[in-house]
Amino acid sequence: MGRIPEVKAFLIADTVLQEKGSNKWSVIGIFDRVWSHAYPTARPTVGIYVKLADARGTYRIAIEFRNAKDERLARLDAPPLVAPPEATTLDFGIQTPPLPIPAPGRYHLVLFIDDELAQMVPIEAVKMDPPPGMRS
Repeated sequence: MGRIPEVKAFLIADTVLQEKGSNKWSVIGIFDRVWSHAYPTARPTVGIYVKLADARGTYRIAIEFRNAKDERLARLDAPPLVAPPEATTLDFGIQTPPLPIPAPGRYHLVLFIDDELAQMVPIEAVKMDPPPGMRS
């Protein structure tokens, strides 16, 4: 197994889109906090954008959603990522399925490349006060 590529960007957002023709990526609604009036809850989807440097060959990509105790709550195995021979950088984006958030607290999205931890991004789940008139 060779050296994994260097992670230049690992962004979480509402949506990631790739423009047809130019292949440019748009990352919309970058965030690091999730707010909810009640827990447990779920984040309907998360867009993930990753930019790699020094990529050569084919890589297995997986993203895990973990709680503060490092327990895996969800896992997404992406299709194999192939770096063209002429590439100096390589980027990709994916949308996750719903992510379960059992309680307020700290969570992480963890990027694995060829089963090696490559990067982690924290997400804080915060409890909001209910709107006026909705308190029990």
